[in-house]
Amino acid sequence: EYSLGRRSLLDLLSAQNDFIGAKSQIIDAEYDILFAKFRVLNSLGTLVTTIIDKIDAQLTPTQDRFPIDLDRDNDLVSLDNDICRNSLTDTIKDSYGCKFADKNILQIERYSGFLFNKDENNISKETQFQIESLIYQIEPYGLENIEIEILGNAIYDDLSKTELLELSKKRADSIKMMFIKAGLLESNIVIHSNADSSPLELSDNEEKNNRIDIIVKKMKTKR
Repeated sequence: EYSLGRRSLLDLLSAQNDFIGAKSQIIDAEYDILFAKFRVLNSLGTLVTTIIDKIDAQLTPTQDRFPIDLDRDNDLVSLDNDICRNSLTDTIKDSYGCKFADKNILQIERYSGFLFNKDENNISKETQFQIESLIYQIEPYGLENIEIEILGNAIYDDLSKTELLELSKKRADSIKMMFIKAGLLESNIVIHSNADSSPLELSDNEEKNNRIDIIVKKMKTKR
């Protein structure tokens, strides 16, 4: 009888332990859901405003879509054309994002984020300051030893492909003039009119895709 009673007590303790463990798993699952919501809100850029208000109110279908990165290796080649999608940012690449050798180039640098307003090719004060800062940064190397490629981008639903190509070229031309005035040789500047073919991200926000990208090539000197 003692053995049987002892066994019943152990079963009871085991059942209580299983119950406590199950409750703990439920609590962990609830926190996992909460953390998942926070991660979603952080990706949308609405985490702080949501915490101040209500969490569920911000998780509605009316919210903007997630921005999908279309240039994961930061080589200024969008995924549609990027055959080599894990290339290093400081390597020399062709138009398909793949590394290639050029004995005349010492280093290559990539710059993005020179933004333009809708339907405009005029340089804003902010973009002008950014370009001037870039020129100041590369001047010590010697502008005569610098080659650059300027990639004009424009993406608007209400413009035709021809209009987008023209707009992106005008934007690139306006940046080109700044480099020429600074002393860069015109023969060392190449312009690419990309129109809407190279978006950096897929989202409802067109701002980041209406931009100029710049590839700076530091050529080997004979010093």
